[in-house]
Amino acid sequence: MYRGGHGFARPENALKRSEELVGVGQRRAALQALHDVVTSRRHRSWTPASETVVKRYLELCTELRTPRMVKDGLISYKNSTLNVRRPARAPSPP
Repeated sequence: MYRGGHGFARPENALKRSEELVGVGQRRAALQALHDVVTSRRHRSWTPASETVVKRYLELCTELRTPRMVKDGLISYKNSTLNVRRPARAPSPP
């Protein structure tokens, strides 16, 4: 079973590793690898890859029926997206 390591340098690496683990039937280990990245303080700032990681994380949580991990992941993702600048919306025509 996969026991992690010292973390992943980039979220994309964790996503790739989790797909490898799913491929060999280790869904729990894949979920744990993504959970470590999603809840890590090291990866607090939002990046475009974060969205892909969180989507896969939520898919695995749903498949494995782990509501507590869903909650933890969503709270961490929400906190990482709080300070992201979004483009201003164009005013809608009258």
